[in-house]
Amino acid sequence: MWVDNWKQLSVVDMKEGRFMVNRIPKSTMLTNKLSLLTNLQRYERVSLSCTVNNQLALWLYEFVPETYRLDDQIDRKIFLDAFKDGDIWICKPAAMNRGKGIYLVRDVKQMRETLAARDERKKHRSTCPVTDDHIIQRYIMNPLLLDWRKFDIRAYMLVASMAPYLVLYHEGYARLCLLEYDCHERNLMAHLTNQFVQRQSCAYVSGKENTVWSMDRLNDYINLQVAPHKNLEHDWVFNGLTKRMKQIMLQCFQAVRNHFVSKIGFFELYGFDFLVDSEMNVSDRRSSGSQLICSWGGGGGREDGQESTHVLTPT
Repeated sequence: MWVDNWKQLSVVDMKEGRFMVNRIPKSTMLTNKLSLLTNLQRYERVSLSCTVNNQLALWLYEFVPETYRLDDQIDRKIFLDAFKDGDIWICKPAAMNRGKGIYLVRDVKQMRETLAARDERKKHRSTCPVTDDHIIQRYIMNPLLLDWRKFDIRAYMLVASMAPYLVLYHEGYARLCLLEYDCHERNLMAHLTNQFVQRQSCAYVSGKENTVWSMDRLNDYINLQVAPHKNLEHDWVFNGLTKRMKQIMLQCFQAVRNHFVSKIGFFELYGFDFLVDSEMNVSDRRSSGSQLICSWGGGGGREDGQESTHVLTPT
């Protein structure tokens, strides 16, 4: 059974072993940016704080940029107090993808006015749609560049089975911007690597082949252009980088799995987007400073890579 929306399913009527369904109920706990942030924070408090020598455990600050909920008044105040002249922040709707609704924030006064206007609109609504929820993250101003262009890495996690758990990693590809990167550039095409954003450029037709690199091509570039200057191991892309991406993916799954419906026959494919900074560290963009960043809200990826699939092992 193939569905576009989990609401089309009647989970109660599902007979285990009789159906295969490509949606896991409550998977928005993973694909919604706000829900994932909340679950990761809870997982850290409950699990990591009392775990000793857990090789899989990552503290949130190791792979998530400084992030706040704009619809939480306490979080909002902390963000506004932290906003300093020269800072750049990136605001993202919690429940949208493909770069929709994302914008950069450079002026704290203008941001206060934007938030006040949003609050005023909400006063006149009986209910607020989920698309009104936003998070804001400190922008990574020093991304690693490929030929002077910003890039990220799309990788895949397949939850192949919920009973028992079977979670697989699949290699993806690098996505590049068409424009050269400059943190002061106002055009979002220099900042957002999503193909949905890039194809809006008049240069996309002639340059689209250079907006997607295979992992082999990325690895060759890093070996030749970056590794000698950063003291990296040979084939760092397939070793250190891939290991960290798997750790982050697995931690995201561990943080949300108890919310999922654990029935035989449910599976789902999720896309994760990772950003590497100029210091070659790894964090989650969905996922500051020197980290690989995994971008939130990339669920349901449909494009497939060409390399091997690896098992991630939930405990």
